[in-house]
Amino acid sequence: NVKKEMVKDEKKKEKIIQEKKRQEKEAEKVKVTDIKPSKFTTSNNLTIQAGKSSLINTVIEPKNTTDKNIKWSSSNEDIAIVNSDGIVTGVNAGNCIITATLGNLTSTTNVNVSEIKVTGIDVNMSNINMNIGDTIVVKASISPVTATNTDVIWSSSDTNVIKVNNGRLLALKEGASIVKVVSK
Repeated sequence: NVKKEMVKDEKKKEKIIQEKKRQEKEAEKVKVTDIKPSKFTTSNNLTIQAGKSSLINTVIEPKNTTDKNIKWSSSNEDIAIVNSDGIVTGVNAGNCIITATLGNLTSTTNVNVSEIKVTGIDVNMSNINMNIGDTIVVKASISPVTATNTDVIWSSSDTNVIKVNNGRLLALKEGASIVKVVSK
């Protein structure tokens, strides 16, 4: 009886081993395939200010696509740049196209970068008294400091009394003049 039981156990072990081998062979037959995207879209339009960033929204179908490695590029990096995550940063005012490529699918986003307008100008002096021939430099501070165009234009209400050039005031003769500074 003991011998019969041992033979039975050996046969059982052999069956288990055979079943494992069969399962391993079956597993080798199963081939994992990539699930390719069938549809890929990005936001149609994006408006941002120079110096600001925004993410371009994407839709990939089917959702279980295995390849989600999107390649991004800008048609004009002087206007906007894009990183590998689809985050666009405005560089200068203007328009460009951001292209996203996923496998053999491509989608584009029109990007409009707007300038950051000057909201204020402060000067470091006011009510200045000068003698004829004196020169004084007045400095202008732009707000916000992130404004796209920080160029200013200086003017004098009476150029016979005060001549002004880039904030440099020259007293020419006795009198009064209003010096103005405005953003371009």
